[in-house]
This record gives sequence, structure tokens and C-alpha cells, in this order.
Amino acid sequence: MFRDDFEVSPPGAEPARAARVSHGKRGKAAYIRVADGVGAGGSSRSLKIQDAADLEYTFNPHFYYRPNHTAGVTSLAFDFKIEADAQWFAEWRDDARPYQVGPRVSVAGGKLHAPGVEPIDLPPGEWVHVEMRSGLGPDSTCTWELAVTLPGQEPMRFKKLPYGRGEFKELRWLGFSSTANYATTFYLDNIELGNSKFEE
Repeated sequence: MFRDDFEVSPPGAEPARAARVSHGKRGKAAYIRVADGVGAGGSSRSLKIQDAADLEYTFNPHFYYRPNHTAGVTSLAFDFKIEADAQWFAEWRDDARPYQVGPRVSVAGGKLHAPGVEPIDLPPGEWVHVEMRSGLGPDSTCTWELAVTLPGQEPMRFKKLPYGRGEFKELRWLGFSSTANYATTFYLDNIELGNSKFEE
């Protein structure tokens, strides 16, 4: 388990627990780094993801963790804030070829999208809280749960959601990817990952 609120990371640093961070190859136009002066709940820092046009791959900039959870119930929570035209996703994968996709949320057109959920309107420039939860391996039900909390509102909870693709069973890759082909920004904060059977 880990929790990263970026408060102890220096401005300009990459996410410390990530297995890989990829910015793309167009100079410094796209990047992922800790930003000062903006954070969820009045904190002072968060992670800024800045996209740009004409990168080599549309999934850049992106970063991911390697949880290697194969059983138990895994929970992911994070806060995010978007510009109106931000476009990105958070996704759970295994390491099969081709890889299988489990829980997934994406943002496009000012809305949050998830399989089996009506698109949720998002307030630009305000923090939104997301929680994702799923059993893995022998503890999997082949479904997952999502909670989304908009500013000043009660959580919206969704259960028994379908996986993104295939026979997902193990969490080997957990990533955040900006997929816009233009300059836009979103922020992440308070990334928290836990599992009922694995301690990190």
C-alpha cells in the first residue's frame, strides 16, 4: 500500500513511486511533474500532467505503477482537477499479451466515463474524488465498484461494473495517461493504493 500526496516531493519532481514516467519527445512541451501552489483540500502541491500537440504517441505523457496484486481486494483512490478540454484515462491492466483491462475511467468532453455508467459532468477547475475497487485472482467477481464525489455533493456509487476488456484477473500495471493531441492540463493528488492481502 502507498499514499502519495506530493507534499514532500520538490516542485518539478516526477511521481516518486511510479515505475515509469514518459513525457514524449517534443522538448519540454509535455511533462509530468509536481506543481507547487495547487493541491486538493487546500494542500500546497499536486501532480501536474501537461499535454501537447504532435507528440510521437498519443498516450504520452503517461506514468504507471507496478502493483503486482494477484489476489485480495485492491482499492485505488485519487483526486483530480481538469481544464475543460482535458482528455485522459486511469486504467488497470495485467501483463498478458495482448493485455487485459480491468477497472477503467476516462475523461473527455468535460465528462467522466466508465463502462456501465452514464457520463458524469465535471466542473472544470475543481477537485473531484474517485475511488475504484475490485477483487483479483481467486477473489475476483469479474466486476468492480466506482465512487465519484463532485464538490459539495454526496458520493455517487456504482457497483457490478464490467471490466474494460478480456479476462482481467491480476493488477500488474496501473497507469494514468493523457490522450489529447493539443495543449491541455489536468492535476492529480492524493493517489492511494491498497490491497487486502498485499503490503507494500
